[in-house]
Amino acid sequence: MDKSDLHGTGIARVEGERVSAMATASPKQVSHRECAENYAGEVFRHGRYRIAVCRDGLQWLYQRQRWRFAPGGAAWDTLGYCQTRAALIRLHRSHVATNPAALSALPASFKREGGR
Repeated sequence: MDKSDLHGTGIARVEGERVSAMATASPKQVSHRECAENYAGEVFRHGRYRIAVCRDGLQWLYQRQRWRFAPGGAAWDTLGYCQTRAALIRLHRSHVATNPAALSALPASFKREGGR
């Protein structure tokens, strides 16, 4: 687990089944677009699914990767928005039968930027 704090939320980046591109990306390679493959707010990946922090730092995004298309590469579709770990786990279980340990490592509720 990489202990880097994502957007000041107190949430550390959690590496899932494989090392994500975000773990090795330089700041020039990181995107601010939530649907981008190299989105800066990515927390962890599990297969075709990932959890990320929304660009406004308000909640977690639960996303599924689209199939790759040649010119733009893979993109991500947001399937849900969650502010609690319990809601995130319910959403994940509705799409994937397994529950990765990385979900349990998240805080019980999302802490907004600035402590609001």
